[in-house]
Amino acid sequence: MKAVVIVFSPSGHTLTAARMIRKSIEARGGTADIIDLTKDDTLLFASDKRENLAAKVGAFDVLFVGAPVYAGHAEHTVLRTIAMLPSPDEKRSKIAVPFISYGGAHSFVALEEMGRALKRKNYVPVLGIKLASFHTLSRSFRTKISEDRPGDAERRVIEDAASKVVDLCSDRESIRDGSASFAYTKMPMRFILKILSQEKIHAKFKTVSIVYEKCRACKRCIEVCPVNNFVFADGIVSVKNRKNCIL
Repeated sequence: MKAVVIVFSPSGHTLTAARMIRKSIEARGGTADIIDLTKDDTLLFASDKRENLAAKVGAFDVLFVGAPVYAGHAEHTVLRTIAMLPSPDEKRSKIAVPFISYGGAHSFVALEEMGRALKRKNYVPVLGIKLASFHTLSRSFRTKISEDRPGDAERRVIEDAASKVVDLCSDRESIRDGSASFAYTKMPMRFILKILSQEKIHAKFKTVSIVYEKCRACKRCIEVCPVNNFVFADGIVSVKNRKNCIL
């Protein structure tokens, strides 16, 4: 069995989950390739990113797609990537598993959004995985949120999901759409998040800029930015495009 795991991981925690998925698939006799969108301009912004994605994805028996939760939603880079995916065919199975990592108290509508996006491309989300992960912004807090996660508890969730997926791949007559279970967020939060998109919630914070009086051209911003939004030329760091910022 061949799995492909597509992941976008600004803080590294969703990538940790992707590696857990790969290990679980391999432990059950399969293989798994991880396609990491993070800092990959060929998949994020290149004019031929759709073709590049299709080439990297190749053939598979099951597709995993992972995203962090941003402001209650699935991070939009992943949703855009799902929209670029080639549809299932003789080389690509329709079996899909979205997974999300969330650092707060709830994962809200992120998993539901990923399920809908996959179905629009004719994939069948057979199950979904939601995983607690370290809330990166809590590094400066006295109490860290979900420190050391994803950890053993999340690994057990992944191993259970991997077993179910492996069984499905050997019994394709049992494939069923499980996305109805992703709609676990109650009103009025569902209504609020429908009105307030990720972009609307984050828009006022997207003011990334260089304070040149303090900039030492250390290039740390270039190293850490998950969407390669900084460039260094002629001894000066500059912002490529403020619209690309994901905070």
